[in-house]
Amino acid sequence: MVLVKLKVFPPFVDDSQTIEKVFSLKSGASIEELIALASEQGVLRVDKILNENSIKEGVVILVNGRTVFNLNYTLNDKDKVVIMPLVPGG
Repeated sequence: MVLVKLKVFPPFVDDSQTIEKVFSLKSGASIEELIALASEQGVLRVDKILNENSIKEGVVILVNGRTVFNLNYTLNDKDKVVIMPLVPGG
């Protein structure tokens, strides 16, 4: 088992506040499995994050501060996953 901390920013949650929650996953679990579990528990809106088997445009997923583009990315114990909207700026 691995413990993963998930932080989700609006608009990917049902209310307007950022949500943080720790999930217990089986060893070798992927980001896609984490998103599915979080969706089942009402933490996030999967339809706003994924198009079938890919990440929607404008969605940024970070694992330990690094951008991840692959939903099959394997999570490790104590990883910190952040799902947030792309924010342009300069």
